Amino acid sequence: MNREDLEHIIVRATLNCRARFDVLQVCYSCTTVNVMRSINMPTTTIRLEDELRARIAAAAARSGRSSHAFILDALSDMVERSELDEELHRIADKRWAALQRTGESVAWEDAAAYLKARAAGQKPRRPTARRPTP
Repeated sequence: MNREDLEHIIVRATLNCRARFDVLQVCYSCTTVNVMRSINMPTTTIRLEDELRARIAAAAARSGRSSHAFILDALSDMVERSELDEELHRIADKRWAALQRTGESVAWEDAAAYLKARAAGQKPRRPTARRPTP
């Protein structure tokens, strides 16, 4: 996308924003334009210590974004990380329950050999779960 195309998109998006009372965000580094509706976006107030506020402003400036955009990205990343953690725990709990129910597991040696072969670009057979011998 060249500069002229980007300017055309920005002008059209700006006109749409003014017509609908939206907020226009422009990312010059990746040449994308995001138009967000502000009508349905509630405001949340957070209290920040002066030192944290200054650190956020400095980090935002280094990344070429506003403090607001920087905070939104940080919150979004944290929510996504939390959701991924929840999913990981859900999978782990499900597998733990299956292990307790069946008593079957894959021996460490088998799992390690499988992973080494995969890392070397081979396509080994998956190790089978079994009950450990006493």
